[in-house]
Amino acid sequence: MNERIELLEARLARAEKTARVSAMIAAATVALALAVGCGSNSFKTLKAERIEVIDKNGKTVGLLFGDEQGGGISFNDADGRHRIKLAATNENPRLEMYDIAGKVRVTLNAEGEGSALALCDTNGTPRASLLHFDDQSLVSFFDADGKLTMKIPDD
Repeated sequence: MNERIELLEARLARAEKTARVSAMIAAATVALALAVGCGSNSFKTLKAERIEVIDKNGKTVGLLFGDEQGGGISFNDADGRHRIKLAATNENPRLEMYDIAGKVRVTLNAEGEGSALALCDTNGTPRASLLHFDDQSLVSFFDADGKLTMKIPDD
């Protein structure tokens, strides 16, 4: 059991690092877009509903947007597949990371009552989760069918 917890903690650390890197990339992308987009750099505010980040061939690899639900950031890989999505909504702000096949592998959610981290298998099925809701924390493990196999604490 300790080995599973250590593995989950290592995966959580990697997910947190990826989230920090994604936020830094997003901030750097916006700063670069602002610097390159205006020759004089004398503006105070840039307003847009959508900013696309493109590669040298003009292919969209990143997107910063706002809509009626809030703001979002999305990054694609070189082949155009979604790899990272960040959504800032009122109800369920979240970070999602996808594998090369387009399956969600990591989700991080923050809601009014708590937060959750889910680690998914290659089918996108949650296999481990770390939850904190209503001042209670829970670590859960699931089989390939999504059936609970173990939880800590075990009530």
